[in-house]
Amino acid sequence: MREIKHLVGAIIVRTIWIIKGRPKPPALMEMVWPESKLNERPTLSLSSGFRLRQYRPDDNMAHNKLLDVAGLSSFSPEYWEKHILPNGFFIIEEINSGKIVATCMASHHPTPRHPRAGNFGWLAADPQYKGKNLGYSVAAAVTSRLLAGGYSRIFLETHDFRLPAIKIYLKMGWVPLLYNKEMEDRWKKICDKLNFPFEPEKWPNK
Repeated sequence: MREIKHLVGAIIVRTIWIIKGRPKPPALMEMVWPESKLNERPTLSLSSGFRLRQYRPDDNMAHNKLLDVAGLSSFSPEYWEKHILPNGFFIIEEINSGKIVATCMASHHPTPRHPRAGNFGWLAADPQYKGKNLGYSVAAAVTSRLLAGGYSRIFLETHDFRLPAIKIYLKMGWVPLLYNKEMEDRWKKICDKLNFPFEPEKWPNK
């Protein structure tokens, strides 16, 4: 019976898509590293029992598993290898087990809105290790690498539901980019959920 209901529901949804068109996914949220902080590197404080290192090709399977656990899609090294900065693909592993528990990368990946910009991306941390400050640590390493690269514009893209990651970004000093009309409302909801000050008058729009 459950399978029949699921099938009927899927048929209804697809019929609606045929009539009205498939709904477009919401635009990605964006954040930028403030110009006032271009000479300030975030502090990296790694918990004992863990080490920070660079990604290796033999990490691919474990890395994809971590992304899946963190709710991200699988990663294509072949696509990103031409964009990742030298020594810009960070991994945190648990020393005793060798398990990959956090990852993030710094890349040169400009967009029309961010020409000649450095890009912060693919932050993931294993929720099993919550409270170990691993997400913040690897994010700090990537932000520092982008700053060391001399970029005057550094940005990241994220989704509304990635609240733990957004909390890290806000805490570190990244600021929301209000690049279209809907962003202010979406950031208001996020700030309310995270109990973070909502200050659109202080945030850039381009």
